[in-house]
Parts: sequence; structure tokens; C-alpha cells
Amino acid sequence: MVLNRHRYVGLMIRGILVCIMFSALSCKSKKEEKKVLPPPLVSLSLKYIRGAEGDRSAATVTIMNRFMVGFLNNEDPTIESQFTREQLKKSTILKVKKDEWLKTLTFLVQEGEGNAELLTQGIRLVEAPSKELVIDQKTAYSITLEFDSRVSLRKNQVLHATLKVGDGLVESNRVQHQPSNEDPLIQLRRKGIVDRVLKDHPALLETSQEMIKNYPDKSTGYYYQGLAYELKGDLKKALTSFEKTKSILGTWDPTKHQEPPVVLLRKINELRAKLAQ
Repeated sequence: MVLNRHRYVGLMIRGILVCIMFSALSCKSKKEEKKVLPPPLVSLSLKYIRGAEGDRSAATVTIMNRFMVGFLNNEDPTIESQFTREQLKKSTILKVKKDEWLKTLTFLVQEGEGNAELLTQGIRLVEAPSKELVIDQKTAYSITLEFDSRVSLRKNQVLHATLKVGDGLVESNRVQHQPSNEDPLIQLRRKGIVDRVLKDHPALLETSQEMIKNYPDKSTGYYYQGLAYELKGDLKKALTSFEKTKSILGTWDPTKHQEPPVVLLRKINELRAKLAQ
């Protein structure tokens, strides 16, 4: 009788231990399932606009549905195995307040074989969507940021961005800064490009005036001056600057494989049409 009772208690203890082990394994598998989430149907494209050496830079981040860049353009050969066509066509809703973008969208920089470091200072949000983002196969959203001179990429540094989407994390492409020995005019052009991307027309006007002062025979300064006035909304002065650019460029000879400045001519025609209204 006593033996049977001991045997019964032993069976009960064994049963309890089995239940505990099963429960632990179940919890572990759930945790592992949480970690192995399918990648979000969102693609993140990072473009870094390098400024002059030791000066600020800019970056644009484009958020779009992976159907746009992966399935249609065959840029991601694994995407068909990850998603069905119907899944790729689904929309992703992303709600981010304007003052929370730099918490949702983060940047990491890596140098050599070291660990990637999170950039927490020196980045300013210039332009971002302020409404709910419906990320589908037809719509893309762009975000513009300024990197001050403290965090602008240095030699052999690699930058990438991450975006929090629901429980998942989307990573962008990686960009690397390769310094080169450039003449002062190219450095000024880089500065002007950053000024324009950041829509900073006072800085762009100042940069263009420096170009004109140092290189009066070059068309570059007048072209950037026109861009500055265009950003400011002074279309008359913009047209004057672009026409000056055209006069410095002179004529072009197609027989010598010289291409006409299509963008410049288009701008001149568009401004003339607007001012004639």
C-alpha cells in the first residue's frame, strides 16, 4: 500500500515536470517565432549628398513599397520567395508625427571593421510627411535631412538608415564616402548642391556669389544663382541668371558631339512662360 502511494506520488511529480518542460519549450518557441518575423513590405532607399570637405551634407530617404523596387524591376531576386504577388500589393500604414521622425528613422555609421554607432546628434529634419503614410505600390514618400559638419561622413565611413515599421525594422542601402582631391570650384559646387537639396536659398545665393567672384568666366556661379532666386520665388532674377549662364556657355556644335544644356533651356522656357502669364 505504501509502495503504491510512493509510486503514485512519483508519477505525479514526473507528470508535473513534463508539463513544466513542455510549457518552457512552448514559451521558447513563441519567443523564437517573434524573432523570426517576415520582413515588412517596405523598402528604404538612402541617398547621401556630400558637401564640401569639412562642411555640412544632406541626405534623402525614400520610403516605398517593395513591390515597386523589387518585384517589378527584379532588383530583389528573393522577394518572390518571401511574398506572394497579392501580399506585395497590400498597403502598409505608417503613422509618424513630424517631431518623432528622428526616433522612428535612425542612422548608424560604421568605420572599418568596428561596430556601427547610432548617430544621436548633428542631424536636422528638413522636410518629412506630416500625415499618415499609406505605403503601396503606387506611392513613395521622401524625407530630407541635414547632417552638420560634426557627423558628415569621413574617409572610409559607411552610413545606413533604419526605419521602425510595426514590430519590424527596415534597413536601407549602405553609402560610403570616398574623399578625393577636388579643385575649389567643385567643392563650391558640392556646397551649392547641398544648399539646394536643403532648400536653403540664402546659403545657395551666398555660395553662387562666391563662385561668381572667384570664377567670373564660368557659367556655374550664374546657374546656381538662378537656382537660388528660383527657390526664393524671384522668377525675374532667376531668368536673368539662367540667360547669363546660357550666354557664357555660348553655342554648341552637334557635329562635335556637344550636347545642348537641356535642363537649362527647359528652365528658361518654363520661366518665360510663367512670367508671360
